[in-house]
Amino acid sequence: NTAGSVTTGTGSTACDVVFGAPAYSFAPFCTITDYTSVILAPRISARSTTGFTVDGLTAGDRFGFICLGGT
Repeated sequence: NTAGSVTTGTGSTACDVVFGAPAYSFAPFCTITDYTSVILAPRISARSTTGFTVDGLTAGDRFGFICLGGT
């Protein structure tokens, strides 16, 4: 299981979250919590054993994530 939070940089519309080693055996299920009300529809567009991608962001948006399973 993995959890954390991310604040995007200037001009960022997508964010790649990379898990620390070792990688999962298969892709875990990840959910996002919006910490900034300006995020309209953040979504996970890619998910793998080594991380996931969130798009639909604007600069400075902050979100938390929890990833479960994948072992």
